[in-house]
Amino acid sequence: MSLTEFAMVEELAFLIKDNLPCKHLVLSMEEAFINFLQDDPRLDGVLELEPMNPYNRLLIHRLADIFGFSHHSVGEGDGRHLILERCSETSIPSILVSDLLWQYDDVQSPTNIAVLRRKGVQPGQGENSATESSNERKATPFTSRERIFLADECETATGKAEATK
Repeated sequence: MSLTEFAMVEELAFLIKDNLPCKHLVLSMEEAFINFLQDDPRLDGVLELEPMNPYNRLLIHRLADIFGFSHHSVGEGDGRHLILERCSETSIPSILVSDLLWQYDDVQSPTNIAVLRRKGVQPGQGENSATESSNERKATPFTSRERIFLADECETATGKAEATK
């Protein structure tokens, strides 16, 4: 298998690895292609597929390229489907999409989640704990506002003093 053929298999496997319906389609078609090639030794075999949506046809076109089929779409609208013809280049590839998908499944492991806690601080203790009174919580925005506007007034006053000099 050439590097280009391997890249085609790898790309198709990567495209479908997280999409269960497409994964099922490609794997079932890959199995059907293998069975077709093993059961029908004639060089002039033709395989006509069911109608499918454009994206699924694209995936099957790519799979047909990997197997070396001559392939084309026929029909219009919802009835558009693929016809695959066996030719001299048609063969079962040495690396299948299913082989690479098993590798992707092996690589994916459950993500470990660690809950980090701060030392010395207990839950519910902090600046805004539930023990603060209702009046203290209501006063907090007002004190912040006073601090902000007081700083603005100071800056304005110093700005006016410098302007008069």
